[in-house]
Amino acid sequence: MNFKLDHIGIQTNNFENTVKWYEDFFGCEQMWYKKKEDLPEAIQRRMPLAYQLVELQKNDLKFHVFDLENPEYSTQPKNALCMEHFCVEVDTFEELKELREHWISLFESGNYTFQRTSLPTEIIPSSHGMQGFYAHDPNGIELEVFYLPKQA
Repeated sequence: MNFKLDHIGIQTNNFENTVKWYEDFFGCEQMWYKKKEDLPEAIQRRMPLAYQLVELQKNDLKFHVFDLENPEYSTQPKNALCMEHFCVEVDTFEELKELREHWISLFESGNYTFQRTSLPTEIIPSSHGMQGFYAHDPNGIELEVFYLPKQA
């Protein structure tokens, strides 16, 4: 059996801010957008408080961004452990450096509200050649971006 990650679900309490940031940072395009009443009935039962949902995509990387009718609510029970971070790979070390600088420029633009205001880490090398950095999306979700040189 083979598995392929289809999408990453991002719950937010600032829908427009989050959608715009994912479009700007990753270069995602909006594939579809649905209000609660347009969601399939099964999704409405599973996420009864979902207000709107959008799919953003860049190549094979997809995000489902949604918010809830009441930002005080969550789809997760209190004290539930949730995803700690997600990781994406880039093709070159130059792209890694460019994406880190792009994150900083978006942060410094003042166009986005961030729950965590720390800058990305420096580029961190590993013993097996991988290099990467950690940063946060506007909701405080950590993302890792890495480059692994191809073996000759």
